[in-house]
Amino acid sequence: MGLFFIAVGTSVMLERAKIPHIAVERDLNIVQRAKRGGREVYFGDMYSSTTQAGAGLGKAAAVFVTSHDSDAAKAQALTLHELYPQLSLYVRVRTLAEQDALVAKGIKHAGPGYIESPLARGGILLKDLGVSGHDVSELVSTLRNDDCALIRKHGDQLIIEPVPPPRLLALLATLEPLDDEFPEFDDQPPGPVDL
Repeated sequence: MGLFFIAVGTSVMLERAKIPHIAVERDLNIVQRAKRGGREVYFGDMYSSTTQAGAGLGKAAAVFVTSHDSDAAKAQALTLHELYPQLSLYVRVRTLAEQDALVAKGIKHAGPGYIESPLARGGILLKDLGVSGHDVSELVSTLRNDDCALIRKHGDQLIIEPVPPPRLLALLATLEPLDDEFPEFDDQPPGPVDL
């Protein structure tokens, strides 16, 4: 499948799908926290040709670019698109206008970073890399249930709640059939009832 440069926060999906990837981050504090958490993250600046070569971008299949600075993410994506036209680029931006501008310049997978966007964009990436739709749905559902919370605004307060458990039909669909044999029983129709 190839080698991937990926944002630290998005690497969880690729790890769980067992897709080889590399995370490169230019904030040393984030790199140190990620390494303490057992993640394979490298310190570097993807504008550097040395970092690009070390990350193997010449043989990578995809790059996921994200930054708190949307202008930096757009500039990084455009630079990588020009230098490595074979890459499928996935870019998180702030607005639909920014998305449209990048798509117009040939970056097909640009999109705003709404709450579900990392899961949705990660799911698209996994499907594009050959992971089955069923496996992607299962992985996204697991991440949503294990690692997500709902945030809603009530007046001037933000309320954080756990994601509600799946509905009964969704839960039943995940269960294996029972192999138990049930005993025969005599099921007689009810007798007359006096009211």
